[in-house]
This record gives sequence, structure tokens and C-alpha cells, in this order.
Amino acid sequence: MGAAPTVKVGVASIDDFIGGDTSPERVEAVWRGYEGLVTELTGQGARIVVLPEKIAAFAPEEAAHRQAQLASLAKRAGVHLLAGVQLNRAQGKDNAAWLFSPAGELLAEYRKQHMVPYLESDLTPGREEVVRTLHGAPFGLAICRDMIFTGFGRRYGQLGVSAMLVPAWDFYRDAWMASGVAALRGVENGYAVIRAGRESYLNVSDRYGRTVARRRSAYLPGSSLLANLPLAPAVPTLYARRGDVFGWLSVVVAVWVVFLQPTISKRAKARRT
Repeated sequence: MGAAPTVKVGVASIDDFIGGDTSPERVEAVWRGYEGLVTELTGQGARIVVLPEKIAAFAPEEAAHRQAQLASLAKRAGVHLLAGVQLNRAQGKDNAAWLFSPAGELLAEYRKQHMVPYLESDLTPGREEVVRTLHGAPFGLAICRDMIFTGFGRRYGQLGVSAMLVPAWDFYRDAWMASGVAALRGVENGYAVIRAGRESYLNVSDRYGRTVARRRSAYLPGSSLLANLPLAPAVPTLYARRGDVFGWLSVVVAVWVVFLQPTISKRAKARRT
């Protein structure tokens, strides 16, 4: 049996957030920083590059401009590019991720489904999983906190993805936990996880949860890593197919051992005497 096919993936992050009070000079410096990191990674052979969650918050006019800018970057670099943004539309605010093709086409807009309580109470949760075929393999899209939830991770396992692309934004102290939980979803459901964390780790793990590459994020000029990622066949695991059935079976056995089995043993002993 031959080795699993591999794809070179790049991950890049700049901890600086572009908000309403960010100076124009700083805004452009951050965008130039991302362009430089993406160009560097693709020059090293990256076929897919993932950027973090909420690089910036946009009004509709600015969103159209930056979407065109990112599409142009993907086309110049010849890479599949995923970038996280906040869209402040008239009908509501969305935490979204744009996926571009090497031709500069917008392949998908994924919207985060699980918001951070209080901090994201003004954002509208998404409702749909998104899967796209890249380089012959199915990739799923998620954003940060989505990967905490077992049901969410399992749905992508049932869809048979080979890997998840995950823009993220953590809180420094929870960086190890957040990266580890995302990798655990991959173990449960049989897919690799490529996670770009701001104020966190850039982390790539395979379907067994093994760390392929990891590096701390950083403020300008930012941080990046390149990983040669093995892509396993898109086959749902037993957990993805059956869910928590073995967990509940363990609960039943535990109840039997702790509560029922001693009672039955006592009754049997009483009958013998």
C-alpha cells in the first residue's frame, strides 16, 4: 500500500486587529504584511494558505474592495486562500471566511456558527457547513469556536472531509487548549486540521491528532509556517457514523458495576445461605 498523498499548506497570522480606530497607515501595513506572508509561503510551494479569523471589520463598500484585493492576491500567488473577516452589513453582522481559488474566484463564504458569548452577541450565527474540493480532496470550513463542539465536528466527519481549514482568534492563555481541542475533533472524525490562530498558535495536525507543524503567532511583521500535510482518504470514522453510542454504553456499564451488580450479588449470596 502506497503512502498517503500530501499537499503543502501554509498558515500565516498577524496579531494586529484592524478595527474602526486603527490608523490608515497601520491598516495598510497589516494588509501588506499578509500579502508578503502569502507570497513567501507560495514561493516555498504552498498550495493552500489559511489566514486568521477577523482580520478586519468591514462596511459593505470596504468589504467589496478588500475581497477584490484578496482575490487578486490569490490569483497572483496561484493559491487557494482562506481569510477570516467581519462583515458589517445592513441586515446584520457576520463572522465570515472567504475562500478564493488560484484563479481569484470566490469559491465560498462560510459563516461562523458558534459565537463567543457576550463578545459576539451582536453577530448572526451561520447555519450551514461548507465543503469544497481542493486538489482532489474534500476540505471543510470552520471558524475558531466551531471546533469546540463535538456535534459540529461530527457533521463534517459524516460529510467525509479529508481536512478542515480553520481561521481562529484566541486569548493567548487558551492557545494550547484551543489548538488541542480542534485537533481532537480531527481524531474523532478522521480528518486533518489546518488552524490559523491569532494571539495563539499556527497549528497543523493530521487525522491522528499528531502535530505536523506549530508556531506561535506574532504582531507585525507576523508569523507563518509551511507544512507537508498527508491527506487520508475521506472515510468517516466509527465515531462519525455512530456518535456517542460507546460513551453511553460505558455509562450503562458503569451504573451496572457501581449500583446494580453489588445488589444482584448480595441477593444471590442470600439465596445460597
